[in-house]
Amino acid sequence: MKYFIALLLTETNSFSPIPTGMDEFRQFGLWHGNASSRDKLFGPVLAGWRRMAAAAGHEVVESLGAVAQPGGPVDMAVYEAFKQEILSDLEQALPVDVVLLQLHGAMLATGCDDCEGDLLKAVRQLVGPDTVIGAELDLHCLLSPEMVDCADLLITYKEYPHTDVMDCGERLFHLSTAIAEGRLQPLGSVFDCRMISTWKTTEQPMGSFVEKLRGLEETEEIISISFCHGFPWGDSEHNGAKVLVYTNGNEAYATQAAAELGKEIWSMRHETHPQYPGINEALTRACAAERHPVVIADTADNAGGGAPTDATFILEQVLSRNISQVASGVYWDSESVARCKNAGSGVITDLQLGGKNGEVSGNPVQLTVRVRSILEHYSQPDTGGGRQPVGSLVWVTPVDASPANVNIVISEARCQTLHPEIFTALGINLEEMKLIIVKSSQHFYTGFAPLAAEILYVASPGTLNFDFASIPYRRFTRPYWPRHELPQYKES
Repeated sequence: MKYFIALLLTETNSFSPIPTGMDEFRQFGLWHGNASSRDKLFGPVLAGWRRMAAAAGHEVVESLGAVAQPGGPVDMAVYEAFKQEILSDLEQALPVDVVLLQLHGAMLATGCDDCEGDLLKAVRQLVGPDTVIGAELDLHCLLSPEMVDCADLLITYKEYPHTDVMDCGERLFHLSTAIAEGRLQPLGSVFDCRMISTWKTTEQPMGSFVEKLRGLEETEEIISISFCHGFPWGDSEHNGAKVLVYTNGNEAYATQAAAELGKEIWSMRHETHPQYPGINEALTRACAAERHPVVIADTADNAGGGAPTDATFILEQVLSRNISQVASGVYWDSESVARCKNAGSGVITDLQLGGKNGEVSGNPVQLTVRVRSILEHYSQPDTGGGRQPVGSLVWVTPVDASPANVNIVISEARCQTLHPEIFTALGINLEEMKLIIVKSSQHFYTGFAPLAAEILYVASPGTLNFDFASIPYRRFTRPYWPRHELPQYKES
């Protein structure tokens, strides 16, 4: 058989001040036919597809690999260029038996509110009804009818943080192959939970719910179950939590199973809904803790959700309260990085740190700092099996703070804090810290949980508003909880 594979992935925050153009893809990951040879980002997924196909004696044609850090809507000309590259490569590769796409599912462009649905529709029109189309999606996808109608199989990650990206990619390959060989007949059904929220699978009851889904996938009739969380900050008519169930030729059972699982998620809504303390409360609790370090997640300033990651709200409180033994990062501030690199390690210099992207970032913090360490061309480990480029990375400590043991990490490229290595590679000993403040909503968890005495998620000001009832949607108009206490269920 012949496989066609491609990667086009970013997550769009409609309220982000950061535009997403071609440069954002070039800086983060842009390859033309060879993403599978890279260890960065989602290249390992494509490499896995190549490896499994080769082991079975199948042919693979690889097209575009493009990934950008989440931000505002993608420039329409950029999206169209990527779409046309994939379609052109696919047309030259025809006929193919299977198309496998690594997508996000929440990519919005300036002229398109459903990029994945639009792309899948174009692929289907090109290959016809007999070619199998499978796509792996982020669980924070905005699942649209176009996506479901135009693909034979859609599979989302089950874990948040996304520790199962490779496992889902392998499952998609094997199931798509079985469909192409006529061994499976997937029929899907979607249940709209009418909810906007976030769900951590590292906590109960969601951890057990995910295991339940995996168990159901081992039964004879069910092919795949995806709990699509939705992305709260993607203003699209397709937003909201949904359950997608594929059965082997039994559409009525797919509809029944999706509804039962969706209503189970609904029944847990109060238990799973995030309730975060404010900055002052979180810092007070962390400082009073009997054991350290305490990890504090700056949830609203997370690059993985489209935020700038230069907000200074928590840092200002740390400095004003004279809290010591703190590691904080990663702040996106290329100007400060350049100034530190020009000064050199060991040198004292003045910085206006952060606060450079409007009111969601707060005010720049005036600091006199010692440059402790510099790393160039650094990439941090991510949860998908690869590494994320950060560019130059700098560790500074304020010399005019009292006390002075506040360790700040600044990056040249915008990123969320995924792994302790982004501190320790610079020389920071995290075991000596009382507080570790990370700019991330949840993807930090896998790396930091083993060393944390406690983890606190903070409701700080910033781009990611966790008061979901108050998000000022314009395109997403359906009733949803928690804005409406009892929105009407909808099945499709």
